[in-house]
Amino acid sequence: SEGAAYDKNRLTSTASDTLSPTVGAQLLVYLALGISGYVGTNRLIPNIKSYMIRRGICGKDLGKKGTKAEDIDIPESLGIVPGAIFLICLIFCLVGFAANHPSKLLDLNSALLSICFMLFLGFTDDVLEWPWRYKLFLPSVAS
Repeated sequence: SEGAAYDKNRLTSTASDTLSPTVGAQLLVYLALGISGYVGTNRLIPNIKSYMIRRGICGKDLGKKGTKAEDIDIPESLGIVPGAIFLICLIFCLVGFAANHPSKLLDLNSALLSICFMLFLGFTDDVLEWPWRYKLFLPSVAS
């Protein structure tokens, strides 16, 4: 009877104890990924900004006419930097999440593909200046 009570208590405490550290560890990993993504974005943006301005992928802010900031070049497709870092962080999160929830893998991959396609569309639109007919058609394909 003492062994049965011990096993019963052990099963009850084990079920609650194993959930908490796993969730806590996952949250710490996701927090670390978020912080590293933030640091990576802050470090890459100035480098990519100067590269894009050198390559001529820039424009002027039309909303600042008549001010000193009117003549400052603004990089056109700088959104590729945080978008790419977001995708990298999301892929790492996907690996950890898919290990515990393999049935959700298809949903997560389709969401990742849709985000990736929209990031590609935004970058190519800034660089290639696509006509509106393609900009309206491609998001429906991505979803």
